[in-house]
Amino acid sequence: MSEQACKVCGKTHENGFCTTQEGKELAGLEVIKQAQTHVGRLLVDRGVLSQEELDALPSDRLDEFLVRSGHELKTLPEQISGEAVKKTRRMLGLREPGTTEVSVEQRQEQIELLVQEMRRYLEKLRVHQSDVVGMILCGSRMDTRKVPSATSDVDVVLVFKPGFVLDPSTPEGEKLLFHLRGFSDNTPTESGLPVELDEFFAEDSLIDKLVAADPSMLIWGWNAKATRYIGEGLQGKDEGAVNERIHELLVGEALEAKRKEKVRTAAEKFLAP
Repeated sequence: MSEQACKVCGKTHENGFCTTQEGKELAGLEVIKQAQTHVGRLLVDRGVLSQEELDALPSDRLDEFLVRSGHELKTLPEQISGEAVKKTRRMLGLREPGTTEVSVEQRQEQIELLVQEMRRYLEKLRVHQSDVVGMILCGSRMDTRKVPSATSDVDVVLVFKPGFVLDPSTPEGEKLLFHLRGFSDNTPTESGLPVELDEFFAEDSLIDKLVAADPSMLIWGWNAKATRYIGEGLQGKDEGAVNERIHELLVGEALEAKRKEKVRTAAEKFLAP
């Protein structure tokens, strides 16, 4: 690779960036930009979206797509099934071809109806598991930028009383996990939506992990605006204050740095031979 003038210090380096922190950050942004360009070209070439749609697509949607599906793109076939095209477009927040555009306002109304439905679902669940104090709703059904399919499930993070531990490696933990998943697998919402239990936290460990910027929080909290806690208050805060705290931590500098790190890692893997 030929040396290039550094965009930070002006000297020449192999990759065009020096080893200062600013140089490393710029090098990371360059890798992400290259991956976004390759992904976009690939999706257009395979007929998943048009060039006009790609030009209008916010970069953060491509970032999330890289993290969640970059490994699949490495082996993307020349011919993609209609279902795969629909799924990919939904992940990118694009409507399916031939369907009517759904406005943000309409999605907000749908989300509010779902939240009320899930409040009643939570009441039923607590009859079966009394130490559940609440749940975080997340995923595509909570995202105003995306229109989920009719069969998309409701992604849920269960929150338990302080000190709760669910260790599936123990007989007790395995039994409890089987009990919880048995309930969710056999109990759809009132409107027939399937429910997926993604994560389980005690209320104290949930907040502790968010404060510590544990990157595992991004599994369900990648888009902070697409999360909503419902249930009892946590750590002396009411439901509204709990949501404010969760959102504050999810968009904070510490977890934002972890997001960028995940995007860069996914970009590097995608670009690797």
